[in-house]
Amino acid sequence: MGLGDPGAAVGGGGPFSTDSFVGEATIDAVATGNDSLGPEAYDFSVQLNAFVDFSYGSQTFVYWAQTVAGINSSNGSVSFFDNVWNATSSPLPTLSSSAIAGQGTVSSFSGGSYYGDGADCTLLGACVTLSFPANLTLRLNASLTGSGQPELTFAYNDGFGFQTFDTARFIFAHGVTDFPGFVVSATQQASGCPRCYGDVEMVVGGPAGGANTTLEGTSELFLGLYDWNGNDYEGVPAGLDHGYATAEGLSNASIALASAANGTPLAELTAGAGTFGTLWTPRTASTVEVSVVTGTAGGTVKVGSSPSIPFLGTSVALEFVPGTYTVSLVNGLTTFNLGTLVLTAGEALTLEVGAPAVVFVPSGLPAGTVWSVTLHGQTLSGTGNLTFGETVGNYSFEVAALSGYSADPSSGNVTVGPTGATVGVDWTSTAQGWVKEVESFFLLRVGPIPLYLLLLILVVGGILAAAIASASRPPQTPWRPPP
Repeated sequence: MGLGDPGAAVGGGGPFSTDSFVGEATIDAVATGNDSLGPEAYDFSVQLNAFVDFSYGSQTFVYWAQTVAGINSSNGSVSFFDNVWNATSSPLPTLSSSAIAGQGTVSSFSGGSYYGDGADCTLLGACVTLSFPANLTLRLNASLTGSGQPELTFAYNDGFGFQTFDTARFIFAHGVTDFPGFVVSATQQASGCPRCYGDVEMVVGGPAGGANTTLEGTSELFLGLYDWNGNDYEGVPAGLDHGYATAEGLSNASIALASAANGTPLAELTAGAGTFGTLWTPRTASTVEVSVVTGTAGGTVKVGSSPSIPFLGTSVALEFVPGTYTVSLVNGLTTFNLGTLVLTAGEALTLEVGAPAVVFVPSGLPAGTVWSVTLHGQTLSGTGNLTFGETVGNYSFEVAALSGYSADPSSGNVTVGPTGATVGVDWTSTAQGWVKEVESFFLLRVGPIPLYLLLLILVVGGILAAAIASASRPPQTPWRPPP
């Protein structure tokens, strides 16, 4: 149980490949137990697992790689280890020492064999005791050596920086050129390997060897899963609340969608009955891609008050749980304020920085009112100024309608020069006379209110006022005709 992307068409997601995955675990509190495990009764594992593919000769090879943290929930002791399994053709095929070499060894298991290694206790953060709440990060990298041999590196970070504890090479393959790295695709299930569905997963389970454990008490863990896109680590496109490949299980776990401080979608694990399901898809999450056109590569992105996110190259991609976020980007010595972005489910927003800024400045709207502008096919929504980045030229724009208001201008063209451009948008209420005065009263104290609702309030208020006045009038003597 935890977090996985199956590489299937889940809500618009699908197959993808990368040369690096990072899994993050924030363990606020945890208690696990399985008395049948004896001395490992309180042990559990946090696993980052993915499938690496490559072609050599006329054959395609598939291997399952794992970076694992083994944790004792009672005393907080932690150790790190890795596994590599041959998923090419059968459930437990032989993986010989002539196929793979690293700091670890090849061992037998249940009629087959696998490669494995453990982090030496001389490494920083290895064999330490965690104090909960605790944070740890696992990383899997895939690359080619200079001679074209596929290579895997395994690393962890539990507060002492990333420590690479093993590098394993597939020594039988030479001169490989077509190397996609880790492939996430449900269609790559290996023949005869029932769990090899080609997913990537950051999951929690029993300690090892197919063991299960149970989540107990007030446990609360948050899991994040990120793939390297060439410039930065972004959240995987789709998130299920489980993985397919690992044999270690977790019971009594309830998993829900959560949001990191920077808006990234996470899986939240708590003790309790849960069912398998989907946490997010491209149709329910939001994405923002920022292109940098200054000619200076790299920088950082900051969302709200959360830690900055580094990126390389000339673009950065971020994934969000839908909501409202204040975003800024630092490139070189310049900070670009991207403003307050209002992101809806399935929205894919593309921004540019470094080009001349085109700023739309509203007036006449109550503070906090969300409004939208589309410029050159790109739409921004937010409160206050909306800032686009465009190269020099002439572009059309359109201001989205707001109930109860009219915009001037509501559309038009803007000429962007070397220093950018500013467009003022004046908003006026469409209410008239005394209705407008009452509307202003509500705006100052309540916020925007539709005109039809305002009129309904006024009519109902008038009826109530008349009824109250009638009820408070003193009784009158009935009129009688004169004698």
